[in-house]
Amino acid sequence: MSSLIIITSLITLSSPDWIGTPPHQAQRIVSLSPAITEIIYALGKGSYVVGVTQFDNYPEEVTQLPTVGGFINPNLEAIVATNPDFVVTTPNSGGRKQIETIGQLGIPVLVVPTQELDDLSPAIEVIAGVLHCPDR
Repeated sequence: MSSLIIITSLITLSSPDWIGTPPHQAQRIVSLSPAITEIIYALGKGSYVVGVTQFDNYPEEVTQLPTVGGFINPNLEAIVATNPDFVVTTPNSGGRKQIETIGQLGIPVLVVPTQELDDLSPAIEVIAGVLHCPDR
């Protein structure tokens, strides 16, 4: 029953939400969205990113990071291999089973809407808060 709730929330989520317990300290992040990767770098925390999607290409240094599939088809083994403190993604119906599984493996997942322009400011605020740089 709880997996149905998670799946539904991934499809319809309109505000940031956690699957699992948010980490107290986070210095190893897997980003499953190029937009989120760019936000993390813009916040000055790019050194925390340890895995990105196959579609990430900005800033240029992300092309040197391990790729972990895409946001629709994340590679669970590749994600676990990066030993992340958490994974951050956007709501989507394609990768919902993998995202649920990541949470079940004990890796917290932050789901942050970034599809609409109005989503960006709240997304940046949430990510900045998690990374302890709210003034950025």
